[in-house]
Amino acid sequence: MKFLLVSSLASTITTVLLGIALIIEGPALIAPTAMMLSPTIGNTQPLQIAPRGETYLSQHLNAGDRLISDIIIQGGKGIALRIEDPTGVTLRNETLGQEYALDFKPSETGIYTIHLSSSSNVTSYVLTRTVVVRSLFGFDPTTIVGAVLILSALPVAMRSLGFGGRRGFIRPEKFRRQVPEHQAVLVGAPVCDENETLVTTFLGDSLKEGKSVFYLSLNSSRVEELCKRYPEHFYALICDSKAAAALQGAPNLEVSPGVADLTGLDITASKLLAKIENGAATVAYVDILSDVLLRHSVPLARKWLTQMLAKLKGKGLTVLAGVNPAMVPSEGVAGIVDLFDGYSVMEEVKEKRHVGRYLKWVRRPRPSGK
Repeated sequence: MKFLLVSSLASTITTVLLGIALIIEGPALIAPTAMMLSPTIGNTQPLQIAPRGETYLSQHLNAGDRLISDIIIQGGKGIALRIEDPTGVTLRNETLGQEYALDFKPSETGIYTIHLSSSSNVTSYVLTRTVVVRSLFGFDPTTIVGAVLILSALPVAMRSLGFGGRRGFIRPEKFRRQVPEHQAVLVGAPVCDENETLVTTFLGDSLKEGKSVFYLSLNSSRVEELCKRYPEHFYALICDSKAAAALQGAPNLEVSPGVADLTGLDITASKLLAKIENGAATVAYVDILSDVLLRHSVPLARKWLTQMLAKLKGKGLTVLAGVNPAMVPSEGVAGIVDLFDGYSVMEEVKEKRHVGRYLKWVRRPRPSGK
């Protein structure tokens, strides 16, 4: 997964850089290269320049066209180039060296005349190779191609980073950065691999950053490795005596028989929270809401959840809680949504070869102080 992400980002960055190069100097990069690689591209014209001068090009150009010419001088010195606009006014007058690259873009439509003249009596032989890049709607074709490349690459980059893309959907492993600190967010998601990714990433990334984690769940299997790797920063309250056996011996482990006794659950949670220092950078994941709503009435569940969230946020925790809408009646979920600062749901998104699940905000949380 990480390799694919890096590969996708690398190809996206390359595409964007190519698009920028085409927008800025596309014709100036492509036309000379094409003329060098292919003798059939461009108009080749040998000239014999005397002091009186020679017109080597009289070309009808549209505003936005681009005339690119490679001029190679053999023989005399002091060759001068002069460009006249459709009204006969001189636009450019300069002296050339032995080799000169002319890159000219007219500002208005008409016939442009380019003269070459020699300041010496020695005849100079000049070989020119010229190509005209015609504009589309006043823009170089390469500018349009470059813009298309950038616009096509941006959605890929946004999807790779977990933002935008897919009509505002967020990759589960990138959701953590969408949750503001010290806020409580509810996620409605079914039992699926994507939800497991959401939980393990939320907990694992926080621990890697040195934060403490408060974990309240009936499921101990998903965090066994994290609990063993970060024993000093992982605080687990498992509401199942049998499931908690896998974490037995962990220094910050508390066990509750289940969700039937909410008062006892509260007391055990308070005991565990007391071990966490006030002001510590901490996150919490609450994964028992579906069971609480199935076991208790909505008013009782609301009362318990209100007190629990107050305790967690009072300790300065950033809270993520999960509920399974496929398991809990809709009125149960609706009865607790307003207690959270934000609400997100996991939805299926049809892709080319499979169906993926992504998160989408129903109500975004507002960061503290705003």
